[in-house]
Parts: sequence; structure tokens; C-alpha cells
Amino acid sequence: MTQYTEMIEAERTRQSINKQAREWAEGIKYILAENGYIETKFNSGKVMRVWHRDNNGNEAGKELIMAKGKPFKDIRIDFERAQADQISWNERSRHNG
Repeated sequence: MTQYTEMIEAERTRQSINKQAREWAEGIKYILAENGYIETKFNSGKVMRVWHRDNNGNEAGKELIMAKGKPFKDIRIDFERAQADQISWNERSRHNG
């Protein structure tokens, strides 16, 4: 009976981490504003450019996806790496603080 409990708990953990990774993927990595547009890169690797004024043949309000982003498998790896970096950073800050 405990083998099934362990399997169920492992699946719940996996689903929880996947949910966190999906939420993290929607987070913003950077925002760049120049030449009449605002470019936003998300943790997923997706890059979106939105023109806020007419410039170089692009009309204000035009949205363009510059990069679609990574497959979920890669996003999950990046998420876990970011989590490990955050833990490491927190530990260093605590010891140096």
C-alpha cells in the first residue's frame, strides 16, 4: 500500500513543480525600450516587441513575436537551475550579511 502512496506523492510533487515552472516561464527576464518599441523577454525565452510609436514602417500598437520560446522540457530545466541559483544566493547573502 505504501508503494502507491509514494507514487502518488511523487506525481503530486512533479505536477507542483511543473505548475511552478509554467508560472515562472511567464515572468519577465528583461524589458528594453528603444527606437520606438518595447521589447520584453520572458523566462520561457519568448521575446515580444510592441511599438509604442510609428517608426521604420511599424505602426504604434503593432506586436511582433521575435522568438517563440523554448519547449517545456527546457523551461523546466531552466526553472530548476534558477531555483538552485536563488538558494545559493540566499545562503551567500545570509553568511555575508
